[in-house]
Formats: sequence, structure tokens, C-alpha cells
Amino acid sequence: METLWPDQDPAVSKKYLRQALWQLNSTMQRRGVARGDRPGLGAHQPGRLLLGGRERVFLELAQVDDNPPHVPETIPAIRFHHHNRYWIRLEGRGTRFHFKDGNMGADGYVPIACSAITIGGVTIGEQELRILKTLADGNLEFDLYNVYQNEYTYAADFGPYDDDRRRVFSWRKKGPRVSQGRWKIHYPS
Repeated sequence: METLWPDQDPAVSKKYLRQALWQLNSTMQRRGVARGDRPGLGAHQPGRLLLGGRERVFLELAQVDDNPPHVPETIPAIRFHHHNRYWIRLEGRGTRFHFKDGNMGADGYVPIACSAITIGGVTIGEQELRILKTLADGNLEFDLYNVYQNEYTYAADFGPYDDDRRRVFSWRKKGPRVSQGRWKIHYPS
């Protein structure tokens, strides 16, 4: 609420938010969006939460229903709209977020942009995604290194095994890479 009313006391800001939601709900009801069997806009519970000594203010989109439910499932969404430039919506379905076209008649997905994504304790950033894309395209090159021997493998130009096959060796000089030791993964699956 500090973003909306930065110069106001938090209690006054909360009052302004309740008034704005009430006015919006009134407008929606006048236009045929009834409460009860259709989702409306309002404060489900006070939007304040104390976590670890820090207060959090939040906006909650909720469908409150009887048990068992008697109304169709609602898909909560937030739409970001910049007049004639873009509109994007963020939907909450089940346990996932969906980034979709802001046109409510369309159901297509839109690209997302971020610098990194953390899944569990693993963060995947631009560099890791670039490597995965190169692998998927069949263009990932690497040097094959034997940790125990501290040596790189290479395919020798001399002394082929026979007319169809060549020998693969490891370079016994410790540490340096070998010019014939560059490999590529093709056909990843």
C-alpha cells in the first residue's frame, strides 16, 4: 500500500484500499457481475501478514465456496494492459502459473523473461540455458577429461585400427588439452 499511497499512514492507506475495492465491486455488480455464484473483487481476509518480524502486505485473489463446491471452478488471473501496446495475463491454475495472452478470448502462451529461475535449490541462468540449447541443437562441443589420470582423450590421426575405425587415446602429458580431443554430442534425446 506504500506504493499506492506513499505519503499516508498505513491505517489510512488500508481504508483507501477498502474504499477502492468497494467502489469497484459496486461498479461490477451494476454491470451484472453478481456476488455468490460469480467471482467478485474484494478482500477475503485482511491483507496483512507477519512473517519473521517483517510485515507483508498482499493482494489475494480467492474463490470462497461451500464444501462440496456448487459453482464452477474459477481461474484467478491478473491482467497487465498498456493501451494498444501489450496485454498479458498471469493465471493461477492448480499448482502452476501460466503466462498467457491478455486477450481473454485467446488462450495462447506468451514468452517470459527473467535472468534466472530457481527450482528447489538449483538455479538455472542464462549460461546454463545457452548450454542446454546448444546441446539440443546438436552443437555442444566438449573435451573429455579423465579425472583419475588427469588426462584428456583424443582420436589419433596415426595408426588406425583398420580401414573403418581409429583408436582413441588419452594424452599422458598432464593438464593440457589436445587438438584432436574436441568432441560433440549429436542426436541428444
